[in-house]
Amino acid sequence: MRDAILSVMLYSDKEILEAVNSKDKKLYKRLYDVYYVSLCRYASKLLHREFDGEEEDVVQEVLIALWEHEGNFKDVQAVTSYLYRSVYNACVNYVRDRKDSVSPEDAAELLSVEFASEENERALIEEEYYRQIYLAIDTLSEQRRQVIRKSLAGKTVKEIAAEMSISENTVKTLKKNAYEDIRSQISKVEYAFFLFLMHNL
Repeated sequence: MRDAILSVMLYSDKEILEAVNSKDKKLYKRLYDVYYVSLCRYASKLLHREFDGEEEDVVQEVLIALWEHEGNFKDVQAVTSYLYRSVYNACVNYVRDRKDSVSPEDAAELLSVEFASEENERALIEEEYYRQIYLAIDTLSEQRRQVIRKSLAGKTVKEIAAEMSISENTVKTLKKNAYEDIRSQISKVEYAFFLFLMHNL
């Protein structure tokens, strides 16, 4: 969890949709900026420890498949649904193709989660919370963003102050202001999830 906070560029729904439908290589980087971290986290949960570190290959293949997808998407929700469903399918196929490398019990467990199951739905919701939080963090000023990232990485106020060469009181003020900025940009449920992350690392 501590490694999850990466820089995520902020794009509007219109810009994301344009990146998908235009097939413009320069614009397509937006998809990586917006979705890559969350899709990798989701794939990692599906693949578990047996295929640790291989989730990035799965996500790369899905994003390539999206590039090759014919037809346009009508909205960002359709893009998001397509990507998560594609990652799910890719993970299932990945495990099936490599069943000989894990025990039958482990393979059965990995393949037992249905896309429409409550367990998978919870995972999807959680990853969307993460994605929205990443987007909100990226809108913060440089110092506030650094403080939040370091906090999410498990650093104490004292450690952050030392690393940034500022006082501990300044760190606390930056964090307080960052909280207010983030709260104004995400839903109450997402903000509650953010607070959970901040206080449980």
